[in-house]
Amino acid sequence: MTGLSLALLGTLCTALGAIIAAFITSRVSMRKVNTDADASLRGDLLQRLETMEKRLDRMTAHQAAERELHNAEMGVMRHRMNNESQVVDSLLNLLEGTDAIPGDRLKRAIDHRDQQRAQYVAEMAPITAARIELARSAAAEGA
Repeated sequence: MTGLSLALLGTLCTALGAIIAAFITSRVSMRKVNTDADASLRGDLLQRLETMEKRLDRMTAHQAAERELHNAEMGVMRHRMNNESQVVDSLLNLLEGTDAIPGDRLKRAIDHRDQQRAQYVAEMAPITAARIELARSAAAEGA
């Protein structure tokens, strides 16, 4: 081998060594970049998850408050309707013993009230069944 061949071989080995060193160095820095990117993504996802959990907690509390308000309003409405129904029943009972309204008309009014009560019972039956099922499933989830 001549001097020129040895010099060329030395240059090639040096160049090859530099390329290998650059590759190894870049792999280490690329791994660091990927690790930092993964950590940043995890941090962002955890922050989003915490924000969503807080929002869900607020929504759950708001829903419970709305449900309580609704139940209170419905209780007042039921009480009012029961009072008004009692007044109508009392008036019908008072009129039953008088000749102010013909008997057939009074009977129709009383029959109509009875039909309304039966309809109410029929409408409330599936709602009551759904409430019972909801309470059972909530109890099963809590256990």
